[in-house]
Amino acid sequence: MASTVRAEPANRRISNLVEALFPEQVASRREGSSNEDGVAATGDGERTIPLFVSSLSFPTMPTFLHIFEPRYRTMIHRVMQTRDKKFGMVMYNRSGRLQEGLGRAQFMQYGTVLVVERFELLPDGRSLVIASGVSRFKVISFEMVDGYHVGRIQRVDDIAISEEERLESLETSSSETEESLSPASSPLESLPTQQLFQIALDFIDKSRREGAAWLHPRVLLAYGEAPTDPAVFPWWFACVLPLWEDEKYQLLATTSVRDRLKKVVRWVGSTPTIIRLGLMTSRPSPRLFPRANGSEPSFDIPSAVCGSLYVLHAILHRAQNQDSGGSYIPQTLVMGIFLAIFATQLAINVVQIRRARRREPR
Repeated sequence: MASTVRAEPANRRISNLVEALFPEQVASRREGSSNEDGVAATGDGERTIPLFVSSLSFPTMPTFLHIFEPRYRTMIHRVMQTRDKKFGMVMYNRSGRLQEGLGRAQFMQYGTVLVVERFELLPDGRSLVIASGVSRFKVISFEMVDGYHVGRIQRVDDIAISEEERLESLETSSSETEESLSPASSPLESLPTQQLFQIALDFIDKSRREGAAWLHPRVLLAYGEAPTDPAVFPWWFACVLPLWEDEKYQLLATTSVRDRLKKVVRWVGSTPTIIRLGLMTSRPSPRLFPRANGSEPSFDIPSAVCGSLYVLHAILHRAQNQDSGGSYIPQTLVMGIFLAIFATQLAINVVQIRRARRREPR
């Protein structure tokens, strides 16, 4: 019966009147109609989903958000009213790149579906959110709803395992390598997938022994230890490695574990140069980027600060569990804790950058 009613043509005048009187309820009802991916079906094999334009997120990995803009407060409020509590994360198109079907949209075309795992509403309406990556997508088109983007998307999946094994066999057999060559000097295309994975794991072990700042316990607290599953490892590596987001973004469009591991090994080769430049966070130093529409700028938060948000969330969560009366920590204390962690991490990063520059040969 429900599907029959949904298929009936709507009276445009009544629909417009209802939307004018109850805009939030109508939008929430639309977004509440979700499939197994937690997004609304359009009837042509594609889906629609609210988009949070901020930074990179990856499947299986956590994303830490501080929601303060009114438009995203509205969006996350509606997301929390849905059954699956899912939304899409896309990064800014900072260079104004021309993209198929989107033109010079404010955001990049590939993103990640996130599901809200934890939600902390602050007294003034802001919120702290921890979400986990579920799947990848490509934005086909978009529209604006109450100030935020809603995208029509196609899911991005990997090729079948049998097909990936066939391609690996073709690549490894097409180029013969001498046994005397080290894995680092061998062409990536000729290396088995497992060997690519081992190169990355060896790099992690070496970096840990050398006390790499990007493997700080706070970062590992947020993202966990290095995964032993080669299918998950590239997503984890992209979250913790100090590399520009434009490089990491390339992972989202890949369709095989092997392709992602080849990118990871290339990053391993370029990482020493990055560290010498003093980029001790997973993104460039915090800076303001103007938005495409010229409105208020957005602030990029380093992964170390995202890790601090995780610690802050843990403090809030424990405090609320201990308080059976349901009271909350005062807002000033919450912001004080966050600012203290932020200032400490910023000072550590400055010291590390200065030390790295002093070691550079003049």
